[in-house]
Amino acid sequence: MIHKIDWNDLNFENEILGWGSYGDVYEAIWKSKDGPQKIVIKKFRPFIEDSAIEKEFGLLSLTNHDNIVKLLGIAKDGDSRTVMVMEYAECGSLHKVLYQYEVCYMRRIRWMLQCAKGIEYLHEFSPQILHRDLKPQNLLIFNDYSTLKICDFGSAKELDTKMSNGVGTARYMAPEVSIQNSYTEKCDVYSFGITFWEVMSKKKPFYHLRNTVDFHIQKKAIEGDRPLISDIQNIQSDQIIKLIEQCWNGDSKLRPAMQEVIRDIQFCYSKDEDKHFNDSRSLLEKYEQEYYICSIEPASDSIFPEIRLPHEIQFLRKPQATVKVKWVDISINEVIIH
Repeated sequence: MIHKIDWNDLNFENEILGWGSYGDVYEAIWKSKDGPQKIVIKKFRPFIEDSAIEKEFGLLSLTNHDNIVKLLGIAKDGDSRTVMVMEYAECGSLHKVLYQYEVCYMRRIRWMLQCAKGIEYLHEFSPQILHRDLKPQNLLIFNDYSTLKICDFGSAKELDTKMSNGVGTARYMAPEVSIQNSYTEKCDVYSFGITFWEVMSKKKPFYHLRNTVDFHIQKKAIEGDRPLISDIQNIQSDQIIKLIEQCWNGDSKLRPAMQEVIRDIQFCYSKDEDKHFNDSRSLLEKYEQEYYICSIEPASDSIFPEIRLPHEIQFLRKPQATVKVKWVDISINEVIIH
């Protein structure tokens, strides 16, 4: 049952968070029975048919997964048009976080594992759901940067035998979509591979091409061009490189299923976990040579262990000075002060 929300209970301040071909996304306050709640409203463009709107919120209402954005309900605006009310991502999109902040290696891998789990959930749903527009702009970050969720189901569709309209974003679109306008779950795997490369390289896919108009990118992808794998620096597992290349294989039959992707990422992570912890501990010991550390706590999310020094923790320099640090995320080869 989809919750119906009274439009008058939404404090709509026209604070736009993003936009796309289907509609715009705004920040608002919902006066719910549990108290004021910051939420997101998706308003659809006038030319979008009611059937397309119903399809999007219908698909989203069926899902229930930690890595899929939650639909809180629907409302009718002043023009009697249906709008979607969704949970608010306090950290913004993966695209925004990726290009505005330094993010440690382990956290980026963790986000991609969560993304893979969300895609696997959609692909194993009955009937199977294909997202068809996976990219960093459609991945949201929650819970103090610890949780990734997939959003924007405007292009998503239940798998059927005639899925032939060429939707998606050119840089992330599988070659067979450009050639045949046909979709399978392996198209999402391709988009995941391109997104994985972008997350690890922090570069826009196909930036190296002289001509970056959509048609030319699609043509080069069909011919076998891919983002430059050499742009991924300081990689801690060759298996990650291999996995990305498998995901964007030109032959869709040779791309792994999402269960295999999850398995491979977990294997790479567990293999590096001891080294990550030991390197983090060594770095912490360097701090201990110069400072008295008043307290230390584990990171709030427990998917994988890492060491975090809490917000505004105090270090007492030996012997006299006091230094304040917001928090330090200690990872392999990196210290990130936020």
